[in-house]
Amino acid sequence: MCTDGAKAMTGATAGAIAKIKEKSNETTSSHSILHRHALAFKNIPPCLKNGVDETIKIVNFIKSRPLKFRLFKILCDDLGSIHSTLLFHTEIRWLSRGKVLTRLMELRAEVSSFLMDHNVTLVETMNDVIWLFQLLYLADIFNKMNELSLSLQERTLTIFDVSSRVCALKRKIDYWSECISKRELECFPIMQAFLEENKLQAPISIINEISEHLKQLKNAFNKYCPTDREVFLKDSEWVVNPFSVCGKPSILSSIEYGSMIDITSDSTFQSTFSSNSYVEFWLNLKNTSFEHLSQKAITILLPFALSETGFSTYTATKTKYRNRLNVEPDLRI
Repeated sequence: MCTDGAKAMTGATAGAIAKIKEKSNETTSSHSILHRHALAFKNIPPCLKNGVDETIKIVNFIKSRPLKFRLFKILCDDLGSIHSTLLFHTEIRWLSRGKVLTRLMELRAEVSSFLMDHNVTLVETMNDVIWLFQLLYLADIFNKMNELSLSLQERTLTIFDVSSRVCALKRKIDYWSECISKRELECFPIMQAFLEENKLQAPISIINEISEHLKQLKNAFNKYCPTDREVFLKDSEWVVNPFSVCGKPSILSSIEYGSMIDITSDSTFQSTFSSNSYVEFWLNLKNTSFEHLSQKAITILLPFALSETGFSTYTATKTKYRNRLNVEPDLRI
């Protein structure tokens, strides 16, 4: 089972996982990597949170009023802008923050011109240098998180892929922190482009805020994606590439390790492994004399990385040609 971590699901006594494990002791559970990713990135320092709040106010002022929305669209069309509208921010849509901030940065000249005739207070916000630099950084970091989120939604993803990508992000955060300490901003392309275009330097207060946020971000990912899982996966690397393993993995019995030696010593298996993915390789061994080792590998590969995949697939079955299909009870399960 893969859940979003809610108490109704993960409760040790009355949770759904506890009830299912009462019926099946072999059931394993995991926390959806997308949900962990969202939780780790949800909390940001108050100073940067204020930048997000001000951005939402500006977007809502234009987007939530039909007349102002139409006038802004006409303005963008007259100026030949690359976009004709802003985007709403939606809390439950994890990708929205990055897209909202990027769109506002791309239309900042048009927004400033529009607000000058409609709202003096918000114009002052748009002209605030500190807020503008906060917006630049947030647009960059949210886009980086969105890239990771999208890379974690591939259909053929395994827990090994998830672990390696999250581990890579942690290393990137360390690298970004190092760059910020040296005031090298090439890793934040939106901010870097703005600074070069206007021949400016980032204020030291913004540098400190960015450093603090990156530090909190690293701690949050260590909390929601702990290293103990990575240790387990490291001991299971024989699943990903059995031909590179030196010595007996601790989770394999002597019989299972003997079978693995037979497999890795056979040139036919080595050729098969190089021409297929490791998932296909172990599945192909299921009905052979190495079935017990294949089953061990499949058990490690089986845990779901995402809890949302089933929803997207199942709701897609409800089309206009099957509009009386009642999917809600199944989705609850």
